Amino acid sequence: MSLSTRLISCGALALAVLGAAGFLPSAPSETPRDGGTLVYGEAGEPSDLNCVRTSESPAVQICRWVGDTLLAYDANNEVVPRLASSSEFAPDGRTVTLHLRRGVRWHDGKPFTAEDVLYTIRQIRDPKALVRGTLASLFEPLESITAPDPFTIVSRFREPYALAAQAWVKATILPAHLPFEPGAVAPTDRRPIGTGPFKFVRWDAQEKIVLEANPDYFLGRPHLDRIIVRYIPDPHTRSVAGLSGDVDVTNLSIGDVPSSDSGLPVRLMTVPLNSIDLVMWNVREPRNLFADARVRKALAIGFDRVGSSSLIWKGTARPATSTFIPESWAHDRNLTPLPYDPARARKLLGEAGWRDRDGDGILDTTSGPAAFTLDYPAGRPSMESLALLIQTSFKQLGLDVRLQPIEPQALRTRVRAHQFEAAIWLWGLEADPDPSDFFATSRFAVGQNFGGYSSAEMDRLMEKGRGTKDRAEREKIYHRIEALLQDEQPYMFVAHESGVVALNRRLKGIELGSAGFLAYPAPVSWWLEPPATAAK
Repeated sequence: MSLSTRLISCGALALAVLGAAGFLPSAPSETPRDGGTLVYGEAGEPSDLNCVRTSESPAVQICRWVGDTLLAYDANNEVVPRLASSSEFAPDGRTVTLHLRRGVRWHDGKPFTAEDVLYTIRQIRDPKALVRGTLASLFEPLESITAPDPFTIVSRFREPYALAAQAWVKATILPAHLPFEPGAVAPTDRRPIGTGPFKFVRWDAQEKIVLEANPDYFLGRPHLDRIIVRYIPDPHTRSVAGLSGDVDVTNLSIGDVPSSDSGLPVRLMTVPLNSIDLVMWNVREPRNLFADARVRKALAIGFDRVGSSSLIWKGTARPATSTFIPESWAHDRNLTPLPYDPARARKLLGEAGWRDRDGDGILDTTSGPAAFTLDYPAGRPSMESLALLIQTSFKQLGLDVRLQPIEPQALRTRVRAHQFEAAIWLWGLEADPDPSDFFATSRFAVGQNFGGYSSAEMDRLMEKGRGTKDRAEREKIYHRIEALLQDEQPYMFVAHESGVVALNRRLKGIELGSAGFLAYPAPVSWWLEPPATAAK
């Protein structure tokens, strides 16, 4: 049976359940109950829990439960107070004043003050800190930060800055009374101390992380007594655990989604993900295979992204035009993904000098055969399926693609070190669509521009977008950025996924919005019905 046939064979079942899957919030008459342990099934274990240095989603999630930021996005991507009780954005677009909550304490009992915020920003901005992800980039335009008193922070940026709120949403505050050298290993990397709704208890390597409710949390004690984050790397095993109720919350592998949740101890919920699956080209690899934009565009139109998205993700994913999700205010809705056009792809490759000069069926470039290795995360069926479809499609264009599955953590290390030719990658996207950390020339060494793309025009547009406060004007700038991304194709934008989550029927208090069900203040409001009265 071919790959496509295997993928299609379970598509009808998946589409049937996804059409009906949803979430009914707790009825107003239900009274939250305190107590109980929630088991959260997670795919990958984090490398550490350094909450400013990490960009790994499993670590970031725990940091959001153990720690706090000054501001947060709620379920509808609206900015709300967190450690800051209020904020003031000056009309000049440069100055943000944040008034901190009083009476907040760290989990070890020490008081939270403005000094903790100043210390955190020093860590983020120190080049030796090796801060990954977008965080360092967000604070790069910061001109000064002061604390007029122990509960006030005044941050001033060099120019009007549209991402000021997002910067404070991203920065998990560290305790100044537990300092460590920037970039150095610290005890809190494995045992974080925060001010958040849950306290860290222990980390059993390759098994679980245990958190317990913080009785002194400023929004009130969470209803749950504890959360156990259980690591189950195998997708099918994790799905079985979720569908059986062995874990209370987990993402399902798309191939394991049942046709109905009737009779199961779980409900199914479809959640759009703020992420993008793409193929990253290393434009600075020694043979310069991907340095020519004509080659990158040829590869983009030589692969059927619409068809592959339907096959792999069973109709739950949307083909991607750029890193802007289709629902984003910044996305140009008149712009669509490049059409599948293998004939034009071959023409573009020919114009770039890729021709079969020895008659072996493989195109030849100025630096040798058109052959490269495509790395992808091992143990993830959708990524394996995508890799196989790419290999088959590109073979028809005359390219020899070698597939190399790599353990996800090892792949992250490899990509960050720019030691790859091409790689299937997943990026988490922010509520604000600024793509600077992905594509700015300055972010090659320290950001997420892992493929080394560089464009003076792109740099200029992104800088202008960051400095424009007016939403309508920013939208025009981002439309120009999207047009340039489509023309340049720095990476092959494949799909924006949606996830299918299994939720124990006993779990209540979840709010689902455009930002998903894990948005702040989740899981402060979550609670569990007693087993004897579980919903049928």
